[in-house]
Amino acid sequence: MKVLDYGEIITEGVEQLVSMLKKAHQPLIRRRLRFLLLLKQNKGMSRAAAAKKLGLLPSGAQDMWELYRNKGIEHFTTYPFKGRPSALNHEQKMWLQEELKKDSTSSLSAACQMVEEHTGVHYGVSSMHYVLECLGVKKKTGRPSHVDQQPHQAETFKKKTFPN
Repeated sequence: MKVLDYGEIITEGVEQLVSMLKKAHQPLIRRRLRFLLLLKQNKGMSRAAAAKKLGLLPSGAQDMWELYRNKGIEHFTTYPFKGRPSALNHEQKMWLQEELKKDSTSSLSAACQMVEEHTGVHYGVSSMHYVLECLGVKKKTGRPSHVDQQPHQAETFKKKTFPN
């Protein structure tokens, strides 16, 4: 039985794979790149042995190899789980951002009602939290103060500038 030399079949260099591994954040992509790196560096290592070193099943290694061979490194390093697209389009998001700048809403439930009245899209409170997070909106909170604070004592405690 002929042993494949994966070092020649994998077209990317070791340095390139290492740099891609350092930049990858998702565990799935990191595992895929480690798999390729193991095959590239260890001559004569089988896919099953590389899978065992990474804690994968041989069928998973076969799937990864087929993905790399058929679709290439670009598809191999793209994260497949992107999530659902937003129910609001770009114009509606811009409108919501402008409304929030006017400071007319004081809670997430008020923002949900405002969005539903204007756009007809229903959002729950937890979903609205993620929408506002994606827009870069943060909850405004006042600076905390002690309930037993006495303003006249706080005023005397503050630093004063005295003339020389």
